[in-house]
Amino acid sequence: MIGLFRMVFIFLLIWCIWRVLSRVIFPVLLRGYVNRKIRQQEELFHQVNRKKEGEININYTPKPEKNIGMEEGDYVEYEEIK
Repeated sequence: MIGLFRMVFIFLLIWCIWRVLSRVIFPVLLRGYVNRKIRQQEELFHQVNRKKEGEININYTPKPEKNIGMEEGDYVEYEEIK
């Protein structure tokens, strides 16, 4: 009988400790981790986007050419005149 009470007491103790950890300590640790990762990403962004004075950067992607196949559009036969 004492073993049952001891097991229930240990279970309740672990459950109470878990509730305190999950409501108080875990959010604090998670908030610190997230803030650290945000700062790292901001520093990385500023390092990549840092430009020297007078530097010009042009981002251009050419438009793809339109290729019209035989199925699309009108096909006109013609004879070459010499």
